[in-house]
Parts: sequence; structure tokens; C-alpha cells
Amino acid sequence: MEDQGGFNWQDPRIANLFATAAQTPFYKLWGDTITEISLHLAKMAEAKTLIEIGAGRGNLTRDMLIKMSSKNISVPLFASDANEAVLNNVAKLRDEFSNQQLQTHLWDVNNAPDDDLKKQIKEPVVLYERASITYATYGCLENIGQVADMIVLGDYFNCTGELFADDTMFDKIGVKPLFYKDVEPLILKHFPNQYLFDREVHDRTGIPNISLVIAWK
Repeated sequence: MEDQGGFNWQDPRIANLFATAAQTPFYKLWGDTITEISLHLAKMAEAKTLIEIGAGRGNLTRDMLIKMSSKNISVPLFASDANEAVLNNVAKLRDEFSNQQLQTHLWDVNNAPDDDLKKQIKEPVVLYERASITYATYGCLENIGQVADMIVLGDYFNCTGELFADDTMFDKIGVKPLFYKDVEPLILKHFPNQYLFDREVHDRTGIPNISLVIAWK
């Protein structure tokens, strides 16, 4: 793509690439882990609202709705994204899961949540995402802290300070690597309790990225 003029999110090859990736075993396991943990935390905390940021193709939203239905749980679920077309697509899931309280909300997490969202949600709030912050900025954590009580972040935060192949790839598409040393104080400012899901794996293998952060107030 660089040889042809640069990276372009609208290129159909990119859409096909992401659609294919979303069906791979790892991607499904990753999403299943995030939604299962989020729903378990919601039950423990008797959460009144679930928020998903970066709804994308709706795979994570669908997975959460399937789990909620199978466990006979009905909590208002706000699927948010910065792209209105994405939300229009996700909204179609309402017909398939009429027993659930699915709502969509236009929200670019690089900006503070608007008053409309704040008025609609009820505490406690569990917020989750998969690789959405990768395409945002550090400031989004400040915005998330305004509405969430518990968070499950599925991102590849660089924890070594060295750049690796995936960091180089992100850089080519205009995304700068997010270093965990910079992310952690922003998380702890709003969520002083933190658990790194893969800490044991990280300590044993020295993998360069943290893949799942759980934090709460």
C-alpha cells in the first residue's frame, strides 16, 4: 500500500483483512475472554450499565449479547463508536436480541463523553473494549474515567520501551505505540485498583506487551 501511495483505511483490502482476522481462533478467544470477564465483573458489582467502546464490526457486541441472553442477564448495553455508520450496523442487532437493552451512542473517546450519555447511564458502570485505545490517544483514559467504575481494556500496551514488529506496523498506519509506563498513571488516577490479566505469562516469558488490563474504583 505504501508503494501505491500510502495507507488508506477505506481500501477494501483492509476491510477484508479485518473481517478475516475477526474470525481467527485467537481473535475469537480474545473477544470471548474480554466479554466473559466484563460480564462476570458486572454480576459481582451488580452493575447497572455496560459500555462497549469501539464497536467496530459488532463482533464483540454480538458476543456480549449472546452471553447475556444465555445467562438470563439483562443490563443496558451502550455500544459506542466514533463512526455513525458503524453504529447503524450494530443497531441491527436489536432485532436479533429483542430481549436485551441494546443502545448505540456516537462517542469518540478522544473527546469527553457528552451530557446525553452521562444522563442515560446508571452506576455502577462496567466499560470494556478490544484494541480501540490502540487507535486513540492517552487522553481517552481521562474521558473513560468520567463514566466508568470498572474497566476491561484489551490492548497491546508496550511495556518494554522497545519497539517491536507490531509497533512498526501500527506506526505505518498512523498509530503511535502506547507505552504502559505512560498508560498506568492515567488508569490509576481514576481506577486505583488494578489487575494485569496475563502478569504470570509476562513475568515468565518476557513478552513485550500487556494484553489485558482490569481496573476498578
